[in-house]
Amino acid sequence: YREDQFSVDALTAYINSIDWKHAKFTDQAAYATMFMPAVERLPASRYIIKGTLTDDIVMRHYTNPSRTKFYFYGMSRVYAKLFH
Repeated sequence: YREDQFSVDALTAYINSIDWKHAKFTDQAAYATMFMPAVERLPASRYIIKGTLTDDIVMRHYTNPSRTKFYFYGMSRVYAKLFH
């Protein structure tokens, strides 16, 4: 990312909005906040939390250890598109 895309003010606002008793700081949410509007959020129809993977889905949220499974699933799709 370029320096002009990074907003310290947005990061400060994000950190100040966290309920530190009941939530935890997440770097992913912080990055999403800092880089807006340069980086756009994926619509819920393309980035799912639960559900079946389809050709329209570009990302699915996984936690460990399932992230590795999704990585290999994604790599097999990339391989198929490039070499078949």
